[in-house]
Amino acid sequence: MKDIYLHIGMHKTGTSSIQEALSSFNDNGILYGDLLESNHSLAFYTLFSKNYLNYHVWLKRGFNIKEIKEKRKVYLTRIANQLTDLSVKKIIFSAESIGLLEEDEKTSMLLFFTQYGVRINVICYVREPVSFAYSVFQEDIRGGFTNIKEIYNPRYKYRLDVFKENPLVNELIVRDYSSLVKKDVVSDLFETLNLNSEAHNYNRENTRLSISAMKLIYLVNKHIREYKCNQKLYDTRLYFNNVINKLYNKDHRLFSDHFKLNIDNSDINYLCKNFHINYNYCSNDDSNTCSTILQWLEDLSDLDPVNLINFANEKGIKYSKQEIDILALDIFNHYLLHL
Repeated sequence: MKDIYLHIGMHKTGTSSIQEALSSFNDNGILYGDLLESNHSLAFYTLFSKNYLNYHVWLKRGFNIKEIKEKRKVYLTRIANQLTDLSVKKIIFSAESIGLLEEDEKTSMLLFFTQYGVRINVICYVREPVSFAYSVFQEDIRGGFTNIKEIYNPRYKYRLDVFKENPLVNELIVRDYSSLVKKDVVSDLFETLNLNSEAHNYNRENTRLSISAMKLIYLVNKHIREYKCNQKLYDTRLYFNNVINKLYNKDHRLFSDHFKLNIDNSDINYLCKNFHINYNYCSNDDSNTCSTILQWLEDLSDLDPVNLINFANEKGIKYSKQEIDILALDIFNHYLLHL
């Protein structure tokens, strides 16, 4: 019997790294699903959500109803061909959208796979509330946000409960993100699923932001709110983020040890009772408020401008002053014009 593994990409658990590592994976009868993109979220939402015609991704891409339905047919054909391929023993799919489907949609998805006579396995990674909250906060800064969420809730029970209760699921594997093999989610997944680790070309990169990088990226986020969102601005922001992160990678200060704000502990008992994953309750730190954290982000007095000065001189970027905020904005605006 063919096995399929549905990786539910929980937020901030290395999903993109997993998808990158599995992209084009095909080894000894084990296949990573080919659904046009390494991230299968768009395909799975389009295949199994009742609301797929209004999916924001399609709308942003400018697809009309006819075009979306045609895409859905393509996904159905591709997934059916792979499920019926006798040379394939195991297929892996990875999608954040699996966990976001409604309960009846998740059930319909399981029934869809069952008709092909496959054994359904589900795997996901979870992380403790403080680590999750800070990681989302950091990613929001990296993504251009200038505000702080009212609550940081991973919604594990909502995403997992159907798969825990449904007899169509052969195995539900829930892994603790803080106890990874080699402290790396890709290595952990490959060992858990017994995959050949030499069959991928993934190179792990540290994407955590130092305090210096986070503050400078936040500065630019506030600055570019005045611009109309467009592809050029998006590309420049990503490029700038990478430049800043590399320039300040020697700053080993991290704010994660101090960030205790708007943390949701509601799923701790659920994870402990059902999967024997024990996380501690974390009370929110009264000294952490949205106001104090935003003030901290805006305080650049502890940042050294030398890295930016040297970088600007090396690249021939003109700057008006050597103050770090002016330097950062001059560098960003240079790439906005010349990238």
